[in-house]
Amino acid sequence: MAALRAGEALSQQVVRVLAEGRPRDLQRLSPEAKVYAVFAAEGGDSEPAPLLGLVTERQVACFPDRIFADLVGDHPPAPVRTDTLLDDVRRRMETDGLEAIPVLDARGAFEGAITSASLLTTLLCRAHAGVRSFPEDSQRATDLEEDQRRLAEWSGRLEQLQAASGTLLRLVARTCPEPELLQRGIEALVAVIESRYGAVAVLGEAGELTDFIYTGISPPEAQRIGRLPQGRGLLGAVLEDRAAIRLADLSQDPRAVGFPPHHPPMQSFLAAAIRYHGQAYGRIYLCDKIGGRPFTEEDERLASMFADALALVITNARAHAAVRASEERFRSVVEHISDIILILGPDGTIRYDSPSIERVLGYKPGAFLGHNVLELIHPADAAGVRRALENQEGYAPTSIECRARDREGSWHVIEAIGKKLGDQSAVAATVVTCRDITARKRAEGKLRTARDQLHHLSVHARQAREEQRSRLARELHDQLGQLLAGLKMDLSRLSKQLANAEVNAASASALCGCIDSMSRAIDAAVMTVRTIATELRPETPDKLSLLPAIERQLEDFERRTHIKYRFTPGPERLHLDRARSSEVFRFFQEALTNVARHSHATRLTVRVTQIDDGITLRVHDNGRGTAASDIDAPTSLGLVGMRERAALLGGAMKITGSPAKGTTVTLLLPLQGGARAAGTWS
Repeated sequence: MAALRAGEALSQQVVRVLAEGRPRDLQRLSPEAKVYAVFAAEGGDSEPAPLLGLVTERQVACFPDRIFADLVGDHPPAPVRTDTLLDDVRRRMETDGLEAIPVLDARGAFEGAITSASLLTTLLCRAHAGVRSFPEDSQRATDLEEDQRRLAEWSGRLEQLQAASGTLLRLVARTCPEPELLQRGIEALVAVIESRYGAVAVLGEAGELTDFIYTGISPPEAQRIGRLPQGRGLLGAVLEDRAAIRLADLSQDPRAVGFPPHHPPMQSFLAAAIRYHGQAYGRIYLCDKIGGRPFTEEDERLASMFADALALVITNARAHAAVRASEERFRSVVEHISDIILILGPDGTIRYDSPSIERVLGYKPGAFLGHNVLELIHPADAAGVRRALENQEGYAPTSIECRARDREGSWHVIEAIGKKLGDQSAVAATVVTCRDITARKRAEGKLRTARDQLHHLSVHARQAREEQRSRLARELHDQLGQLLAGLKMDLSRLSKQLANAEVNAASASALCGCIDSMSRAIDAAVMTVRTIATELRPETPDKLSLLPAIERQLEDFERRTHIKYRFTPGPERLHLDRARSSEVFRFFQEALTNVARHSHATRLTVRVTQIDDGITLRVHDNGRGTAASDIDAPTSLGLVGMRERAALLGGAMKITGSPAKGTTVTLLLPLQGGARAAGTWS
């Protein structure tokens, strides 16, 4: 008998497909296909189409959404010729673990494919034919025919198991337990376990029944039964026990209650819980093993494996649903937020831009995908943006202000805050939140202008007030002082005249006493006028008189308050103009007033030092100290005025103090106006 060749063992369940096709679509056209021959293009009469490889039903079940070209893989098995010995094909398939192998004709065109089932069938047929050629050995023929029958039965069973496994794999590969797929899954499980009835009950997150898929009961029977199982009794015990339940006769179990009228009688029972990490998702029921046999441990294991796989599918489905809901919320927020959200690659390439880019800059979303973000940035700001992208430290946010061009060519001031997502090349990116602060910048500019105007107005008001004080001091000194001096001279003259006049002694004495009293009152008025004039106009007649004026003020302060002082004048000369000297002296006067009113001090130390191009005036007392709350209190009008005066001079004021250790007031002042003096607090 001639040796078998590959061309004699071709499978009848091979379907030709194109590389760009998808199993999901083609399976509806070819539900019985076991092997798919994948071609790069349609072939013609003159030249055969190039074969890329074979795809088995198992591969299709695992990845139903991929195109056939991806399922073939990078190293498909090499084809054999139609005249290749079948024994060589068998050995190669066993050695390489192949489920199928392509077969080419003499021209190199695809002829078909050999599968494990077609190879086994061909070998069995040859063996049966060999037995028939020896009719005298009837017992051997009978035994071989029985072996062939059993092999054929096993082969059919194997194909049935493969088909059911493919269905279950397709179910597990999905991210959503669709009712149609659940139907096919329970039907496949019933076929594998050889059960007459089967059902899958899926519970919602609140424990309610959301899906009940069954097989073995016809639609008329289901209509007569009416309501669906509620999961009580024996069915509920599956979830409570957390283990499969296998019964030879469920009618003998006391939990088997609640069957509705018209429900078909059932004997053997197998149920498994659909559970994952303690969370119950439903149940699987199988009833009446075909042939009246009880369900086996193998049946229980298969049902439990199917339930575990289905639990994973449901878990994944709900996780995907949660992710989709989260993505939808994120998308809703991003689409309605006023800020622009950008995702940039490590080189600044725009990978994502939010819809708000159209509201802010006028560009359609996606118009700049793949472009570098620097194309939108003002040339003068590009270097700073580039450095910010390159020098991000860790995952800390980086902030920068820059100008971005809108669709009309105008420039917007943007406040950008970037944060890295990761460093690995697959996820390396930076999320940037861009806020249009153009209006805010304009408002800040107007505010600065108004503040500068207010500053100049305040300076002008102070200068006008000082001029008014100087004028009043001059008027008091020149006019009122002269008038009082004239009155005193008149009284003196009158006193002399009365002394020479002939009046009685008593009247003369009384009149002289009255004149002396008036003279003393005029002297007091003159002193009061001088004091008021001095306070209105400090005694700083030129730019070198600030230090002597401070010392004279301290002498007067000690005479009035009995607080001892120590004065360290520091530099011999301070080059301050008259106006600035007057402001410093006013500051010093206010500091002394606060000491006299609030400190309860007995000693006072005043020191003037020079730091680079600035001077420091420090006034320290040994009084009760100053609380932090009092320093910044809005009701401390004296301190507020001192701060304002220091700011007008381009300097700063600092107040420190602690209970029982006194208070120190320090003025840091530049010698030239307009900028804070160099140096640090000491």
